Amino acid sequence: MIRKIVLVVLCLLIIPITIRAQSATASLRGVVTDTTKAVVPDAEVTITSIGTAQQHVERTDSRGEFSFQELFIGDYRVEVRSPGFAVWADSRIHLDVGNHRRSRYSGSRRHPADN
Repeated sequence: MIRKIVLVVLCLLIIPITIRAQSATASLRGVVTDTTKAVVPDAEVTITSIGTAQQHVERTDSRGEFSFQELFIGDYRVEVRSPGFAVWADSRIHLDVGNHRRSRYSGSRRHPADN
């Protein structure tokens, strides 16, 4: 009887781990640089689901890096904004189950006349 209880408890502990490992999400990480490959800290990175219009916003860290976790599968638009730089956008981002995509976004400085 105790053996059966132990087996049931072990099964109940293992099932949530298995379900979590098979989640239908993806992630997107990246780094924002300028045209000289210098990192751009504190840039605003917005990812928008094309299908639902749901948005997530992150800021790059001191290394120019950002990370979006637990994104649902689908098509996304990524937009990067930072003072002094032209807005950079890409609407061709597709994430599948389990994707852990890493991207580099390179922006060019705006000319004073563009302000």
